[in-house]
Amino acid sequence: MYYCSRILNTCVPELMTPDELSEVRQAVEDVFAYIEDDEIILFNQYIDRAQKFYLEKMFSWKNDSNPEVRERRKEILDSAYAAVSYQFMDIEEDKLVLECRVPMYMEEDFEVYFKVNGKLLHGVRQEVERRKQWFGQEILLIRYVKCEIPLSKPQEYRIKIVCDVRGKKTEKKAYTMGKFMPLTYELDLYYQEHGWNAVFERETKELVISPADKKKNFSLRKNRLISLLKFNNATRKAALVRWIVWFLQKFLKKDIWLVSDRANRGDDNGEIFFRYLCDNPVPGVKPYFVIAKDVPDFKRMKQYGKVIPVYSWRHKILHLISSYVISSQANKPVINPYGAVGRYYSDFIAKKKIVFLQHGVIKDDLSGWLNRYNRNLYGFVVTTKPEYDSILDYEYYYSPKEVWLTGLPRHDALIHDEKKYITVMPTWRKTLSDGSNAAGIWKVDDDFVESSYFQFYDALLNHERLLSEIKKHGYHLCFMPHPNVKPALGMFHHHPDVTFWGEEKSYREMYAQSNLLVTDYSSAVFDFAYLRKPIIYCQFDREEFFSGGHSYVEGYYNYLEDGFGEVEEDLEGTVNRIIEYMERGCVLKEEYAQRIERTFAYHDKECSRRVVDKILGKTLSDIREA
Repeated sequence: MYYCSRILNTCVPELMTPDELSEVRQAVEDVFAYIEDDEIILFNQYIDRAQKFYLEKMFSWKNDSNPEVRERRKEILDSAYAAVSYQFMDIEEDKLVLECRVPMYMEEDFEVYFKVNGKLLHGVRQEVERRKQWFGQEILLIRYVKCEIPLSKPQEYRIKIVCDVRGKKTEKKAYTMGKFMPLTYELDLYYQEHGWNAVFERETKELVISPADKKKNFSLRKNRLISLLKFNNATRKAALVRWIVWFLQKFLKKDIWLVSDRANRGDDNGEIFFRYLCDNPVPGVKPYFVIAKDVPDFKRMKQYGKVIPVYSWRHKILHLISSYVISSQANKPVINPYGAVGRYYSDFIAKKKIVFLQHGVIKDDLSGWLNRYNRNLYGFVVTTKPEYDSILDYEYYYSPKEVWLTGLPRHDALIHDEKKYITVMPTWRKTLSDGSNAAGIWKVDDDFVESSYFQFYDALLNHERLLSEIKKHGYHLCFMPHPNVKPALGMFHHHPDVTFWGEEKSYREMYAQSNLLVTDYSSAVFDFAYLRKPIIYCQFDREEFFSGGHSYVEGYYNYLEDGFGEVEEDLEGTVNRIIEYMERGCVLKEEYAQRIERTFAYHDKECSRRVVDKILGKTLSDIREA
């Protein structure tokens, strides 16, 4: 069953011929037919609900001896139990804005209504839509729908979701809460905004919005406390944490801004922005920098301001009471440092204002993981006009108010200090990973040395002709590995004439001292280009890189037409190009100098100030920038 589920979940019909698709489908369905007993199917954790619905419809098993099986079959075949997921909820003084994720099995079309105190309001379909197939046959359609519900009277509003399929309306009986909903299904949490309380009643399956008053607030707080104390040990701890937060907020005199880069390193937009805040204090704001305690940058960052260990209790408490979380990353410690128990703090975490400073310029399509439904960023910092347009035009689903064309804070700190270094700096490959650790850091796969990635860069760093020409022209070859590659640095052949830079080397220092940068797809080259220095792209695995194995999907950026240097596709071509640049004194060519001028929106070292202005709301606008 597990083996079949892996086939189901990894099969990509559009990459298979009709004969291949038919052959695999027949083999899988033969296995399911052989099982005969649908109890195994119905209660199996590896088969999702849509697949179970399809199998029950297709095979029509008649296992009625077990009442639990009968009940489970009835529930699976009843579309009312296909759970609606509340995704977003915004309460204003006179209206409630709700957005839901609504699934439907083996139907080509359906409509969604919001039933408010018995009255049906039609849901507005959003752009995003998801579909799932069974070997080419569509079995699941997911719609995202939105509704603005007027809160015209100070009364209670009870809300349910109704689906209309071919004229038949069905009231939904199953609900879940998405990660950006300030409520959770399993606990009696409540959320308060603009004088209204929101709570989900599990018994009636209704989202209830009611005017806030002292008596009602006391009752909701009491129910929440009882629910937390009863559920499990983690929720009992959450009750204590909430009391600590409540106590601290009474004495809080300044807004807390949590700033960070990677969990194990600074030296990115987070550090530069934090240092800007420390040098240019914002009235009423107290910034903290978050980083692992056992890394060199922890002690170094303390010279600039307050530093706290990532995942520490202090970090977790400050995350709940902070006004903004500001980072060059958008991973676990940034979004939710509580991990799986974060749902017990949904009313805090789901509405947290996350400002994504980025760690480069987006030139490819990263909407698969940075979209609003996956990250829900409050502020999305961008650097160039094409990048800004791509975030609004691709499937990120943000409005102009959330996309901030400010420039990267670290560009404010770039300087020139050339030392005749030629630096090789490749980006990461998700396909080389064996998952990530608790801190969100990728682990290197056991087959790393067999990869084309390792073999190309190991050959480049040990190329005898290249090293001979570098010495002849008075340069020095350096390797700046991606942080995720550092656990595997011992696998490389370390030529005595090549410097391998470690944690002690900052990117800003490397940019300043290098005369030529050799990379593949790294967005960090924009920093180097900002300094008007030459770049070479070595893209020996271009087809593989953009095939979907990494986080990238090729976007608006064309390396041949928009890049800041030549694109080479093999080892010898890369070596020849490096030698050519050395012979010309590593001078930037006019063609690429003009591209750089056209690319950047700002060259004034005021990026950090612009980000602060956006956070403070001085320049926020719903109008798309021209």
